[in-house]
Amino acid sequence: MKSRTSIKDHHGPSLPIAIGVRRQTALVPTESNRDRFLRRPEVQRQTGLSRSSLYRLISQDLFPRPIGLSAKTVGWLQSQVDHWMASRVAAARQSQEG
Repeated sequence: MKSRTSIKDHHGPSLPIAIGVRRQTALVPTESNRDRFLRRPEVQRQTGLSRSSLYRLISQDLFPRPIGLSAKTVGWLQSQVDHWMASRVAAARQSQEG
């Protein structure tokens, strides 16, 4: 039986790791893995999109697709929503200049 322990950082709860298991590494918080999932109401609040507009943009591949979190739950990565919002600002500024 493999012994188990955990690591702890100042950013959150203990993370379980297995001792003696090959190719398993503990996650160390970095900017790229501090992302969080947003549920649809939060995505709507942050973007200002209605539910129908959100799903229409997804169907047209103009907004990130949700990620399945469980059998009946989906979420969007904060970083993907932020990137989409930044791209909309950039496109609006570019059209104003041109």
